[in-house]
Amino acid sequence: MYITDKTITNLNDIMPLLSSVSSSQGSDTPLLIIANDVNTEALYTLIRNKLNGNLKVCCVNAPSFVNEKETLLKDIAAYIGGSVDSVTSGTPLTKNVQLKEGVVVRAKRVVVTADDTMIIVGYSNKEELEIIIRIVTGE
Repeated sequence: MYITDKTITNLNDIMPLLSSVSSSQGSDTPLLIIANDVNTEALYTLIRNKLNGNLKVCCVNAPSFVNEKETLLKDIAAYIGGSVDSVTSGTPLTKNVQLKEGVVVRAKRVVVTADDTMIIVGYSNKEELEIIIRIVTGE
């Protein structure tokens, strides 16, 4: 799973990610991309590759609560034990997307429907989750 608040404008933006995932985990390993947006060109290429059986990938838009988007993405990343590839990092997407610890992480199961994305039993850092829970509950 890859989480970013950036917009994926073309397939070259995420080619290092796709190559890394494909070579290290095999083409049968599904990849979920949570991004600010995926432009038409990149989306068509991903769909074509999926239909040809070259890769299993699903793209979903990041939660769209403008003021809370960054916080929600960080919460999702904490739940699955990863990090957000953020616009605020200042690194161009093509330079930052590589298969390294924390950027691409696993979940046991993900269910995506037309309206919802459910990440079921992520591999999370319990201490990070406890901090987030205390912040949310005001303790």
